[in-house]
Amino acid sequence: MAHGALALERGKRRLKMGERAFRSWWRSRLPDLSIAVSRFPLAVAIAALLTFYKLFHDNGDFEQRVMGALAASFLWVVAVDLYVESQRRTLFTRVLLWVLGIVVIACLFWLQWDIWFSPPLLLGALVLLVGLSGHLGRKESNTTFWLFNHRLWLGALLALVGAALLGAGLYVIHETLQLLFGITLSPHMDEYIWTVCLSFVAPVSFLAFAPRNFTDPIAELEEGDFTMRAVAALVKFVLGPLLLVYTAILYAYAIKIVLAWELPKGTLGSMVVGYLLVGAATLLLGYPVRETGGPLVHLFWRYWVWLPPPPP
Repeated sequence: MAHGALALERGKRRLKMGERAFRSWWRSRLPDLSIAVSRFPLAVAIAALLTFYKLFHDNGDFEQRVMGALAASFLWVVAVDLYVESQRRTLFTRVLLWVLGIVVIACLFWLQWDIWFSPPLLLGALVLLVGLSGHLGRKESNTTFWLFNHRLWLGALLALVGAALLGAGLYVIHETLQLLFGITLSPHMDEYIWTVCLSFVAPVSFLAFAPRNFTDPIAELEEGDFTMRAVAALVKFVLGPLLLVYTAILYAYAIKIVLAWELPKGTLGSMVVGYLLVGAATLLLGYPVRETGGPLVHLFWRYWVWLPPPPP
């Protein structure tokens, strides 16, 4: 009996060890979503609300304004949380900034047509604010700012890729069930899958990947990291040259406008805004190779801020 009890106890220990090993393996391959909930509770709630709203509403003008306001509120809340965490502000400050920002965003979307409000411009500005918020009012070097944003947006990319892979996998499963067994769970199942993956899974995964440290310098190991080298190559051979060419095209178009003395018919503004956002992201990505990336990267880093024409 004693021998049997001892064997049973050993079996339980092995089972617990196996369970812990499985949890460790699982967490090492997926973001810990509990971190997202604990660090960004309101942002996770907004992502869930946006997902449920999109699942059960059409895409009319009012619905699009509601979803736009929720998306903007998500970005604002994330920026506030990063700012409060980096500055170690009080809970009262956090809640106050939450409420003020969400109220302003709601008013902007409610009065969208009356005040000629541009939602894409606001969303783009809030995306930039998310990257800046963790270092507002701080005196760290550019390297800490760059490394934080490198980790932040690399996490965003990984979250998006992961959500896309999940959506593609669920889509294939659904199509396979239809093909092999004639099972149709819902005529809108494909839309439901992509809504959940892109509106909830991707944002929450992004929050789970968000870095906690705001002051880490770039270590020698990180300077040679594959992702940094890949990003440097992307800036040097793709983004930098393309943006310089696009800048030349915009200036040529501006000259054409002056010569023809005729303003564009509202089609150029959104293009320029998108161009400015991509250019700002390229500046951030190109920071480590600004001096060693070659003449085009050096030219882009030093002079691009002064090159873009103002949006019409």
